[in-house]
Amino acid sequence: MGLKHTATVQLTGNSSQRRVSPSAQTGNAPRAASPLDTPSVTSAQDVAVPIMAPKSALEQRRLKALTPYNPAIWEELLLSSGLLSKYPNIPESLRLGFTASMPPILSSYIPDNNSSVRNYKDTFNKMLSRELALGRYLGPFSQTELESAIGKFQTSPLSIIPKPGKPGKFRFIQNLSFPHNPTPPLASINSRINADCYPCTYGTFDIISLLIWHLPPGSQAAIRDVSEAYRTVPLHPSEWPGLVVRIDQDQFAVDTCFCFGFGPSGGIYGNLASAGADILRAGGIGPISRWVDNHIFFRIRKEFLLQFNQKRALTAELIRDNGGQQSSGGRIWYPGDFQPNGSRAEFDDDHVFPLVDLSSDSPRSEEDQKYTYNFEDIDRISRILGIPWEPSKDIPFSPSVTYLGFTWDLDNRTVTLSDSKRTKYIQAIDDWRSSRTHPLADVQKLYGKLLHASHVIPAGRAYLTSLEAMLAIFGDTPFKPRTPPHRSLDDLSWWHQILNAPPPSPPHTRSHPNPQFQCFL
Repeated sequence: MGLKHTATVQLTGNSSQRRVSPSAQTGNAPRAASPLDTPSVTSAQDVAVPIMAPKSALEQRRLKALTPYNPAIWEELLLSSGLLSKYPNIPESLRLGFTASMPPILSSYIPDNNSSVRNYKDTFNKMLSRELALGRYLGPFSQTELESAIGKFQTSPLSIIPKPGKPGKFRFIQNLSFPHNPTPPLASINSRINADCYPCTYGTFDIISLLIWHLPPGSQAAIRDVSEAYRTVPLHPSEWPGLVVRIDQDQFAVDTCFCFGFGPSGGIYGNLASAGADILRAGGIGPISRWVDNHIFFRIRKEFLLQFNQKRALTAELIRDNGGQQSSGGRIWYPGDFQPNGSRAEFDDDHVFPLVDLSSDSPRSEEDQKYTYNFEDIDRISRILGIPWEPSKDIPFSPSVTYLGFTWDLDNRTVTLSDSKRTKYIQAIDDWRSSRTHPLADVQKLYGKLLHASHVIPAGRAYLTSLEAMLAIFGDTPFKPRTPPHRSLDDLSWWHQILNAPPPSPPHTRSHPNPQFQCFL
């Protein structure tokens, strides 16, 4: 019996206007600079001395946070849209910084940086120069100076990792989960904070699929990313002792913004991004969903506006009847009806705001005139909020877009694994096969890739069990390489063949446990 190819999924279904005024004053919110190819930090003697004395800069930063967002405009639009009660802390947090409830640090702890910082010194220096110039890092300080200014502090090891397949480009990593095996009272920064205390909405695969199924004919989608999203979020001064960066033997900088790898960054930025999405929805723009900084905007043709808004109103009423906003771990969601398989439909939008025809608000192309909004309508609101979109990552409106590693075809309601992800996952299996043993991190990475692919290859879940069994054998020795279970060879051969097979044409359908989908064989 031949292999069944299931890498394409057919999406199937079950079952007074308020607008934000775009005329608010813009203020003087700073705009985020374009990111370099190499994020990082450096040896202070190789970096230009900051214009302002470090201690004076700290005092001024305590009084006013650094962010591209305009706190006054956020407060004004949240209030006028009836959203301030939903996001009561955002305006003040944008002014002074967001808190993550980090416990006090009682004794300074300064581990060494990874040797890669020395190996890529120029890259490290370039990153540090940039962070100091942008004002996100304040310093340099000696340990004595810094303890006098902010009290006892803790650094986390820095490392620089070349990006695979991208010569000359690097990834900067601050290991805020170090030490991995703490000895009380010593503990990593991340272990001190429960990230689930900072939930937010985000669009899961099922949420996006359900949203697309309910779109009217001719709808389109576009993609926009926020530039350096976590770095746009200011950190409250009370949190600074936990995000100090070690520059050299006795030189340190204070990171005054949230960063990648910091446990609560996703939730705290996510809540801010959710508020931004809600403000756009209040302005009649949508539907909208997002995953971290990656936003997907859908638009419908104007002739379907009335009917679509009627459906949104019914969904909003259903959500209210089902208890309204729900929270599971670090995720906020809104409950819909039960589906035939017994699961409840979930949304990342409470549907309270109707879509609005904005096509007469500014000059636009003949194509854009057919739809309720375009990029300029998004920019009219996001510009005054200070949302720094990264133009190089914009994907214009189209009936087919690649988002979160999947290609979504709105006209045919199908979703497939993107070609780039397919190639990447095949290479990951090849790399795995080149070694007889693997540490926990290798298992987690490969398992995560194939679990992602199983959204559109549901039969593949049965071929993940050997990796799942391997995840459980490491115990307290995650860095010790282990031999995979014998059956993993057959499982990965199955995955390799499936990922190498071309998509079927013409498609045939079969039933799928999730009634939202039918999978092509």
